[in-house]
Amino acid sequence: MMKWIKVNQVREVSTLLISVMPMMFIPAAVGLIDSWAIIKSHLLTYIIVTVVSTFIVMATSGFVTQYVIRRDNKKGDEK
Repeated sequence: MMKWIKVNQVREVSTLLISVMPMMFIPAAVGLIDSWAIIKSHLLTYIIVTVVSTFIVMATSGFVTQYVIRRDNKKGDEK
């Protein structure tokens, strides 16, 4: 959107990264399958922690974004 980087400058690398992306998830999936016996007994705990931490991250990101926008608006009003 800001035209800082041209599409043709990153097209080759981005195509490569997208093509190998599935390979990046295989080790994590194998680790989960290998540890399933341990994970299964704590699955509800993992789900709760994941949901709660996701909302904490979203709320924190929202507050920080609002703070930065308000700060920038105040600086713009002072000029």
